[in-house]
Amino acid sequence: MTAAAAKILPSVVTISVTASDGTGDEGSGIIISSSGEILTNNHVVAAAATSGDSMTVTFGSGKITPAKIVGRDEASDLAVIQASGVSGLTAATLGDSSTL
Repeated sequence: MTAAAAKILPSVVTISVTASDGTGDEGSGIIISSSGEILTNNHVVAAAATSGDSMTVTFGSGKITPAKIVGRDEASDLAVIQASGVSGLTAATLGDSSTL
């Protein structure tokens, strides 16, 4: 595993949205705060926003928790969700363009 992959892997999660009819969507996200804020794509969580379907986050440890949408933007295809009942998570270190 490369150094970059090893550094980000603890901050990567899987997001699952399950509809009441059993269908759903799945995608990935990255932890951006130790308290469980997660950055993902809007298209991953859009069904949960429009229909109230349930959403869960699976962490690298295998732990699964429910999550809610904090905010989303269709134009940029970005969303932030909040995982419930978590703390002390490893937040991803994002780049700083001023140091390039």
